Amino acid sequence: MLILDDFQGSCLAEMIFRSDILTIACTREWIAVVLVDEVYLYDFNVLATPLYRALTFHNPTGAIAINTDRIMGHVHVRAGGGETSWRAHDEPIARIALGHVGFFLLATVSARGTILRLWTTDGYRIAEFDCGSPTYLTISPDCEWVRATYEHGDVHVFRVSDGTTEGATSFATAHDLTSARCTFGPDRTDTVIAILPASHERVLLRFDELFGGECLMESRQPLEPDRAMRPALTNLP
Repeated sequence: MLILDDFQGSCLAEMIFRSDILTIACTREWIAVVLVDEVYLYDFNVLATPLYRALTFHNPTGAIAINTDRIMGHVHVRAGGGETSWRAHDEPIARIALGHVGFFLLATVSARGTILRLWTTDGYRIAEFDCGSPTYLTISPDCEWVRATYEHGDVHVFRVSDGTTEGATSFATAHDLTSARCTFGPDRTDTVIAILPASHERVLLRFDELFGGECLMESRQPLEPDRAMRPALTNLP
């Protein structure tokens, strides 16, 4: 794995792991590397030695928040010197995302799919949606929206406040974005940015925060080839 500084045009570090890297996730201070049964957490200022290493339940999809107790379907959270663990699903966890706005919000989907659940990091469930089997999850910066991307090219946006109603589904949708890597815009929560590696394109979508429905495509621009081929980074607050 190479860590690149785009601004200076230099390579900050090169890391070698014992097995394939499934997911890379980062904040401004930390970077996490997910292997099939391990997670490594590094401080960007001290990349030579990991801050934390966890052995996990078998995790072939590269979910980034991992159960260090090796109990199937459980979430294990370490934060601020404390630890919490709870059963999120009866099946293995396949997708997970973390958001923060005064409190932490955790989104989980099991390997069986069908149900997206939202939690506080002390294990209190606050919302649930019918969602299918997404390949990626992202929580908006204000923790009011969750975005799910699907292998066949659909993107679904869920409004957190809708999830208290049984059988709640997506609020907004987009289609024909095969293999997209998506995130919310940094300045506007009604914006979804999609990177399409196959066509080397960056797509900007916008949805109506009041009425939902189909997302509108605002722009579609080519990417530099080297940027399109780099591993997608999951930006955590």
